[in-house]
Amino acid sequence: MNPKFCPKCGFEETNSNLLIDGFCKKCFSQKNPIFLGIKEPKIIICTNCKSYMHKNKWYSSLDYDLLKNIKKIISLLMQEKIVFNKKAKITKIEITPLVPKNFQIKQKLTTINAELKIQGLMFNKKLEEIYEIPIKINFSACNLCIKKTSNYYEAILQIRPKSQEVLDFVKKDIAEKKNAFITKEEHLKYGHNLYLTSQNYAKNLASLLKDKFNAEIKFSYILFGRKDGKDIYRTTILIKLKT
Repeated sequence: MNPKFCPKCGFEETNSNLLIDGFCKKCFSQKNPIFLGIKEPKIIICTNCKSYMHKNKWYSSLDYDLLKNIKKIISLLMQEKIVFNKKAKITKIEITPLVPKNFQIKQKLTTINAELKIQGLMFNKKLEEIYEIPIKINFSACNLCIKKTSNYYEAILQIRPKSQEVLDFVKKDIAEKKNAFITKEEHLKYGHNLYLTSQNYAKNLASLLKDKFNAEIKFSYILFGRKDGKDIYRTTILIKLKT
């Protein structure tokens, strides 16, 4: 039997290293890579709460530690952006973000490399490819953090008369929420005014206070703008406690 050679590099086929589609394993991999490219992932991470944006929606951070959080976000968002060779059967993907141990957020836009290791089958032959991919990350404040630091509010919760018990209950409840904040507090002789970033949360909270403290609830609305052709209102909710 005449020996077979790789037409590109001249490698001679052996029983332990058979040619793949007429090429040696190395040349075949170069001609038919498993990995074809990556659609650059748009990674945006909040500088304050470390949440991340995915498909125009903010999600909670994946880890309290900054470096671990960045690594997990890169690994998660990279996977769906990888373009594979349709002829290959992918058996394993490893993404290792190469984040420096002393990494700190110093600028809005930065680049972090990630090692991509892919294993798969082509013509029933095991192939492995390793790449280093630059990933651009944009650090900016998320919508909630912008609201929290800009005195933004959608509702005013008025507690009448003053009640430390009710005030403590409200603060404890809102501390457990991720979509609402108190951006301003007014403590007056006759009661408390709390400015809340979420109107929906304020209404749900009012119902909770009504049941728990047997309070009377009154709503009033003030027009403060328009968005997408619709009127936008701010709500004032009076929590009247029985004395």
